[in-house]
Formats: sequence, C-alpha cells, structure tokens
Amino acid sequence: MTATSAPPSIAVIGAGGVGGLLAALLARAGHDVRLLARGAALSAIRDRGLKIHGPDGDHAVAIARVSDDATDLGVADIIVVTAKTWQLADLGLRLVPLIGEGTIVVPTQNGVEASEQLARALGDDHVIGGVCRVISWAERPGEIRWIGHRLSLMIGPRSSGQLERVQACAAALQAADIEVLTTEAIERERWQKFLFIAPYAAVGAVERVPVG
Repeated sequence: MTATSAPPSIAVIGAGGVGGLLAALLARAGHDVRLLARGAALSAIRDRGLKIHGPDGDHAVAIARVSDDATDLGVADIIVVTAKTWQLADLGLRLVPLIGEGTIVVPTQNGVEASEQLARALGDDHVIGGVCRVISWAERPGEIRWIGHRLSLMIGPRSSGQLERVQACAAALQAADIEVLTTEAIERERWQKFLFIAPYAAVGAVERVPVG
C-alpha cells in the first residue's frame, strides 16, 4: 500500500453476495470504498445505494464511487476481488488501471488458483493469498442478505517480502462487522477451505439440494 497519511482507498471488485456485503460494511465504517459493478446491480447501487439485511437489521449504504469501468475508480491502495473464479482470466487485465506502486490485491475466491491467475495480469508482487468465510447472497441487484457469523477474511503473503504489507492491509480492512486474520500459511488455508467445500458443492450439484 502507498505510504500516505490519508485513509487507504479500497476497491471492491464485484457487487454480489460477498462483494456487495464487504463494500457496504466498509463504507458504513467510514472507509474510502470504490466499487466495480455492472448491469442491474450498478444501476440499483447508483440509484439507492447498497442495501444489506443482516443480523443487526436492515441498512442502506451509499457508495460514492461505483462504475463498470475500473478507470473511473482511480488507483487503489487495496483491491479486494470477489468475482467468481471462472471470471478471473478475463477480469485481470481490466483491473490494471487500479494498480499503483504499493497496491495490494486480495482474492476471495474458492479454489486454490485465484492468486496465481490474478498475478499473471497484475504482477506477483501485488497479489497476496486470501480466504473468505461468510454466508451471504444477492437477493436482488444491489440488495444483499447476510446470515450467521461475521464476514471473515484470512489473508497471507505468497512470498516473504509481502508480510509487512499483509499486516498493514489487515489493519486497514478491519471494521465492526469484518474479521481480518493473517497467516503465514495461506496456501494451507486455501486448500483446507477447498477440501471442505468441494464435497458439499459436488453432492449439492448432483442432488440439486442446498446444504441444509
């Protein structure tokens, strides 16, 4: 992240169940949030803000800078990528306008290849590892339902030179309803979540049933 006395700027990529919730919680806590969204979600957020329904009630949060073009959002200190894994190959190059000298990129996807896919477009030095845990979904464009525990992010360096910036990133992302933890074994954490979710997802897809 850039060395500056101003609060870090945080670009959230995607306005679905994870991205919409994360952007709303960070903005509600007073962070400088920029949001990359598209289609009906973009229109809804511009018109009415992000709406979240959670354990603490219903809230509407205005997002000052929201666009479907990363160039409109400016260089960010932190980029949290919440788009689906299959979108990353095409998405990476679209995020280049957000990258500055000290920018750090946090993937939240399931699976174990998201960091490497983003690093091909954005640079190994910028991209760290991340694991997200939350139960949330978009009920309709710009409106997120959130149940259960707090949104939790586990982040960690992919190389020894990233450790200090990971710790600074964790401190910057902390908000009242967001838990941010750090680990020096992020590869293990990514595999643990993958091994947990893969059998549930496979059985659920075959049987066409939710976890419950």
